Amino acid sequence: MSDFVNSALFVYQPEAQPLIEQCSANEQGCEITAMPLDEFLATPVEQLPSDQQHLVVSASLDGIKQVLRLAMQRGFSLGIVPMSDQSRLRRYLDLPQGDDEAIALALQADPKPMDIALCNGEITLFRAIIGWMPALDALDDLTWFDMLKQAFSRTARLQLYPYRFLTANGKQVETACTGCMIVERHEGDLVSRLIGNQLSVRDGQVGLITASPFSMVEYLRFLYQVFSRLSRKSGLPNAVGYMQSREFSIESDKIKDVYIDGSLATQTPVKVKVSPAAARVNLGPALMDADTGVEADKETVRVGNLRSSKELSRSIGSRVPLFSYASEERFRDLFTALTDDAAISANYVVFILLSTCIATLGLYLNSAAVIIGAMILAPLMAPLVSVSMALLRANDKMFWQSLEKIGLGVCLALAAAALTSWVFPYEPLTTEMASRLHPSLPDLFVAIFSGVAAACSRSFKEISQNLAGVAIAVALVPPLSVAGIGIGRGDPWFFGQAFLLFSTNLVGIVLAATLTFRVLGFSPVLHARRRIGVVVLLLALIAIPLGVSSVHITQRWEAEDALELERFEINGKSVLITDVDVRATDGASGLMINIEVNQPLGREDLAELKRQIRQKLDQDFAIRVDVHYKL
Repeated sequence: MSDFVNSALFVYQPEAQPLIEQCSANEQGCEITAMPLDEFLATPVEQLPSDQQHLVVSASLDGIKQVLRLAMQRGFSLGIVPMSDQSRLRRYLDLPQGDDEAIALALQADPKPMDIALCNGEITLFRAIIGWMPALDALDDLTWFDMLKQAFSRTARLQLYPYRFLTANGKQVETACTGCMIVERHEGDLVSRLIGNQLSVRDGQVGLITASPFSMVEYLRFLYQVFSRLSRKSGLPNAVGYMQSREFSIESDKIKDVYIDGSLATQTPVKVKVSPAAARVNLGPALMDADTGVEADKETVRVGNLRSSKELSRSIGSRVPLFSYASEERFRDLFTALTDDAAISANYVVFILLSTCIATLGLYLNSAAVIIGAMILAPLMAPLVSVSMALLRANDKMFWQSLEKIGLGVCLALAAAALTSWVFPYEPLTTEMASRLHPSLPDLFVAIFSGVAAACSRSFKEISQNLAGVAIAVALVPPLSVAGIGIGRGDPWFFGQAFLLFSTNLVGIVLAATLTFRVLGFSPVLHARRRIGVVVLLLALIAIPLGVSSVHITQRWEAEDALELERFEINGKSVLITDVDVRATDGASGLMINIEVNQPLGREDLAELKRQIRQKLDQDFAIRVDVHYKL
């Protein structure tokens, strides 16, 4: 048998008329009869040449589909010669780039059967799109930059609508989507990055991709996975589902337009059906050798990344929110746990007292290890997280219970630290105590980040064990213990500075955890805005003394750096500063300076040294000098 047909009917549209001569002069020795497409479609089948059972078509995509439908009905075999502007047709059907090679392929005598997908009876060669498929529905001639630009331009208009999908075997999926895509062939486009080469021209099946980005964060993550090469390894992105079957029924609560191969063709509801081996077509080598061993009745349903329409009910019909909403099950479990955390228990009282006593002793012993142990025991973090959720959800019962629990804990801690300080007959200022007497803006940021970490740790079971680490990072009990020591000593400045640090931690954690729960989707809005406003106001008020303290700390560093190892000439005597320490006592800053001299310094010498130091620092510090003689 010859490799090529002996004769063929060349069906063309005016745009393809230049190909008539090229097709007639084919090197395969095939006799060509040319006929315009309109004439061919208007000619009854019995009037067509009886010896022309092979058609070669060169026309628009709609024209090719018309010929393909007749080929399905009348049993013609078919070859396709794409026009110069039909690059997508070439790629999807694996057709050669050159016209001569495309004609030679179209005239081959052994066409293979090809499945035809029908959407509401309309032939779908490549894909049908309902709604919006982020990035995946971009035109093929767009550059990657233009695809990204188009994808981002839609971010403010993305909306979820309920859809119901039913496969041939009765598998039903209900979800809310921005859109879905029916895929017949997808070679070389973005879809292939998601599903690989799971579809064939002779497998009797069609693919269905659904996009349900339940937040803008998920949408951006989806774009990253689609456009990055990692998507080949990581499987389907979050909020994307894929199904494969021989039939699909697609329904939506709102009538949606259906675009088939780029043109508006029908509306929902949609019945998708595959006609196996419906036409015999000369395709490219990659498709001609396609595997035909797939069982048409075997379905693929991968919808684990999708949420049910019930879970997404708050988003349906409105813009996709910036952050996702937590599932009901996840919210229920967390809310139950936080309600328990808001209740006062005997264990809470015992561990507050134990952790405070241990922390106070660690402060006196100047032992960081002992203080860290007290941090781990301290149970103050749990009610702070409960207050945050109560603020977000405007839950009065949880809010007041949590505040009562926090207030009790603070009072017990202050009392325990004050009583413990009375045991010691002396009043040392250890390094661990001093480090909690100068709160600054960095301490506020530590509290904020700790609040974020605490909310995340409480929200996700897999990282809940990190809550102890958060408690160590933010250190709630040690500043309370220092404040209690200030009460025991009757020192208001000592108490005020330490309690300011504790207040910074408390307010920062509450506000940050509240906003984090909002980001994680545990409430669509901030309900208790007035109370949250109070927290923000407290944070602003606390930031004022923290800012002042930060300025003082900066001045301290500058002073120490300016004077360290500085040498002065005082009335002919050399004075070397060997050590500088800026200390604050009762709110005033003073310089503690060690100097090294060879000769005794008189009153006039000391006055001149004081003048030169203040001149160098341009600040008015109280100065204390320890003199060391070098013999």
